[in-house]
Amino acid sequence: MQSSKSADKERKFGVEQVKRILNTDISLLKDLCKRGSLAPKRDTKGALYFSRDDIHILQKLKDLHIQTLAMQRKTKKEIENLPKPVPANVNNEMIAMSEKLNWEKTLNNLENNIVQRISKTLSEKMDGLDEVVVELIRAKTENETLRQRVNELNKEVFALKNENASYKPAMFGFYVKRETDDFLI
Repeated sequence: MQSSKSADKERKFGVEQVKRILNTDISLLKDLCKRGSLAPKRDTKGALYFSRDDIHILQKLKDLHIQTLAMQRKTKKEIENLPKPVPANVNNEMIAMSEKLNWEKTLNNLENNIVQRISKTLSEKMDGLDEVVVELIRAKTENETLRQRVNELNKEVFALKNENASYKPAMFGFYVKRETDDFLI
């Protein structure tokens, strides 16, 4: 009987089995191990495992963790439900004035934050716009240069067409040039 108890204690539980047994995720399991100063052991293959005693300790730590969270929530609710202390020598007008000042301060801070964000966004957009304007001016200048070149080429084409029209076919594949109108050029 003694050997079965020691075999039961020596039984190895993998990380996935422990997660299922404790019904928890890996991050909470790591946190519980840290809090309990409990390190998983490694078998000969290098895989992590926990013993039955380790699982009992982790279960107790988890229960304590859940109780602590519940107590923290309860305490927080109780603190929130407590009335706010009001100094005895302060009258209602002073309270109203301080609340108004707090609202004004909050609104001023909000306004300043919005203005700063908008200014920052506009500055970023304008930086990109400067480059676009420079590129647009360069393109416009190049467009004007090309337009002048097209006009010059059109004049040259017209002159060449005019000269070509001055040649009239004669017989046997010969052409005769008649006089061109110089005033058209």
